[in-house]
Amino acid sequence: MFVLEDADEKIQAKTLTLTDGLFHEALKENPGSRDRIHVKNGKGPDFDIVYLDNDMDIEPYENYPA
Repeated sequence: MFVLEDADEKIQAKTLTLTDGLFHEALKENPGSRDRIHVKNGKGPDFDIVYLDNDMDIEPYENYPA
């Protein structure tokens, strides 16, 4: 899953342009969990998307109540 965040140009990351296929293009980059991609937005402020690997970012099953 991707999370939208404010652009942080201090962090070096791949840059993509905002299109209808943005998330498909971002997945082609094979991001790892917490990898950031800068997005250039021609119609507003630039932003970043951060990839979160669902399998890596959930609590272990042992932590769920019975």
